[in-house]
Amino acid sequence: MKMTIRFKMILGFGILSLLILGIVTFVISLRIGSDIQRISQEDMLQLAQTKADVLNRQIEKLQWELKILAANYKQT
Repeated sequence: MKMTIRFKMILGFGILSLLILGIVTFVISLRIGSDIQRISQEDMLQLAQTKADVLNRQIEKLQWELKILAANYKQT
């Protein structure tokens, strides 16, 4: 089977297009993967900070309660 120049050009263009598409897809997937990882890490840090703030407020309330109890204990 003899390949015509037209068939060779179409085949070459098709292979080149597939190669470029594969490289672009790979690069995009790498960028998206790193973006997802960064966003996930930021969300985890924000969640940890929020929980730390809640715990800090609870500790402050408990300290005030302890001071009130200590003051009442001294009065009796």
